[in-house]
Amino acid sequence: MLAPKFADIFRGNSGKQGLVTGIISQEDCESLWKLLEAEPGTQVTVSLEDKTWRAGALSGTFQIDDYVRWTLMEGLDDIALTLRHEDEIEAYEAARRPSSRDPPGEIPPQRRRRVRSRLNDFAHWPPTLARVGASYI
Repeated sequence: MLAPKFADIFRGNSGKQGLVTGIISQEDCESLWKLLEAEPGTQVTVSLEDKTWRAGALSGTFQIDDYVRWTLMEGLDDIALTLRHEDEIEAYEAARRPSSRDPPGEIPPQRRRRVRSRLNDFAHWPPTLARVGASYI
């Protein structure tokens, strides 16, 4: 999605859902809008690597938060980022004071399975997005 501005909450939530929200100039937005009205179905290609977009004969650059760009390029979300520290989490859980429901000195198997099953939920990341006349590089 390319636009001159986005609401902060929308932009933040979009990045977490795998949606590119690139900020382009007002002039580029108006030119792109005119092109798409004149030629419906024109393919718009966005390159996160170069922070560029292309549609027919038009092209330009866009701005995107570097952290969001990195997570999109790496196919990561908050859970995947957390699971990069799975060994450290398990070590912490093993060392923490057990609750009355936990066996002493070990992570309950159901908690261990929960962490691993969440990782499996994101094995096919990034999610498939409905793309109308657009492609992502």
